[in-house]
Amino acid sequence: MRDWLKGLFRGQAYATALLSLVAVYDAFPGVSLDLSLRVLGFWSWWLFTVPSLRSIKPLTPKEKTSLDAAFLATLVVTLLAPAATKDPAAIWWIDFATVGLCFVYGYLIAPPPGETLTDDDDDTFDAQASAGAGAFGQSLWRFARFAAKALDFGAGIERGARQQEKTQIEKVLETAIEQRAAAAAVVATAEKDEEPSSSSANPTPPVGGGEDDSAVAPPAREKV
Repeated sequence: MRDWLKGLFRGQAYATALLSLVAVYDAFPGVSLDLSLRVLGFWSWWLFTVPSLRSIKPLTPKEKTSLDAAFLATLVVTLLAPAATKDPAAIWWIDFATVGLCFVYGYLIAPPPGETLTDDDDDTFDAQASAGAGAFGQSLWRFARFAAKALDFGAGIERGARQQEKTQIEKVLETAIEQRAAAAAVVATAEKDEEPSSSSANPTPPVGGGEDDSAVAPPAREKV
């Protein structure tokens, strides 16, 4: 991604954050905003600000982890916060604090890139999980893993970012195609190996009913 496009996405994220802050306080001079527009102000964290930052390619591993967590967390917080308060400004600051905590998690708590969890951890967790709370924890773990992997599907594409690396779905499709090609090659090799054995089991009889060629050949004419 070009530097000017990175700057554009970052500028868009900061601009939407600032404008949404003004909107939730209804502080635009000479204009009185409707409640729906003030609500859109705190929803802009999940709709515009965080997606704009996630569109930047490439991101450092820590920043990507922080923004992935923020994308999930701001959705949950924005849905649940109105149950505690109806003030759009208060919900905006709750979202702001949520994004800040996600960056603390991404930079200080999350495992380093070389120590990220793999699919083998599911088997380890399954062995340790038991009935009751263990089963619930296992389901919660798997849902979190699925949500984290789903964040990679199309990240940045919907905002016009040019992909420099393969997306997760492209990797899955490529693996499936390679497996099918390998299976087809194995089948073709097996068919070639069967052809000589079948021909040796049923030899083709020679021309002339299998008799000796010398017996049916015409006699040579004698010279006078």
